[in-house]
Amino acid sequence: MLLFNYNEFLINRGVNLVEILVSNDNFSSDTRSLGTFDFDPATGNAFNPGQFVDFGGMVAQFIMLDILSSQGDSTYVGLNEVEFYGSLVPEPTTWAMILLGAASIPWMLRRKHRLVHANC
Repeated sequence: MLLFNYNEFLINRGVNLVEILVSNDNFSSDTRSLGTFDFDPATGNAFNPGQFVDFGGMVAQFIMLDILSSQGDSTYVGLNEVEFYGSLVPEPTTWAMILLGAASIPWMLRRKHRLVHANC
């Protein structure tokens, strides 16, 4: 995950300390913490590189950023952008459709072969 801190003219509204929580059931019973992270203040420059957070291969459907403090004394805190990278794991129904489709290929080829020979 790549986070870009609040990078407008009021850079004191950026996130300083945040706990990142992940879940697969919308935080009903499955909630795991990736840890607490300190973020650097934004530079105010449009080419601010952002900060990378590695999930360490953890699989999660829901991600919550619990912002604990800001870069300044502002009561308003925010991020400019959050980007996610990595491999996506398809839902179980997607896997079922893929397997069903793959299983039907030999049947379709056999049927086509029989139709070609029947027309000869």
